[in-house]
Amino acid sequence: AETALSRAGVGFFPIGTPLANDAGLEAVTGPRDPARAKQLLARAGYKGERVVLLSPADFPVVEALAQVTRDVLVRCGMNVDYVSADWGTVISRRNSREPVERGGWSVFCTYGDGVTSSMPATNNPLRGDGAKAWFGWPTAPRMEELRSAWADATDLAAQRQLGEEMQRVAFDEVMYYPAGQWFPPTAFRSNVRDLLKSPFPIFWNARKTDT
Repeated sequence: AETALSRAGVGFFPIGTPLANDAGLEAVTGPRDPARAKQLLARAGYKGERVVLLSPADFPVVEALAQVTRDVLVRCGMNVDYVSADWGTVISRRNSREPVERGGWSVFCTYGDGVTSSMPATNNPLRGDGAKAWFGWPTAPRMEELRSAWADATDLAAQRQLGEEMQRVAFDEVMYYPAGQWFPPTAFRSNVRDLLKSPFPIFWNARKTDT
């Protein structure tokens, strides 16, 4: 659900950024049908194999995402092994490319800031160059072609068009699943002035007054 501090139905580029678009967005805004999903999984050859979902018990925001993900996967008929550990163990295990029987994994949740996610040059989870890609290591040559074309584009209109095509490819290849967008509130003393807007603390330009 949408609130003052969150948005649902978000694509691979955050709402409010230049490349945000609606291409393929029905994948996250359309009706939910767990029974249909279970049928499609069976048709694809799924036979109840163990799915390892990593969850960081000491990282509340990400743990909440993992708990919701577990519920969704179970309702879709997956055999979920919910592995709860500290964040350090999670990020260490996600380096493994072994099958789950030998310490590998199937799914993990995380989040990133909107600035990094807003453009193909820095949105690493959107990479499709196989062994050089982000965790999960997807191979999607078309995505890499579009990324190069975006870097060569000379105007925003062309970049936006390429962003739409990249989003279509990302939903088709399932590079990752964008669960939504949230806006953490920030508080500071009234005598601290000229703070710059940023998804993380920065202190240049800031000044402190007597009142």
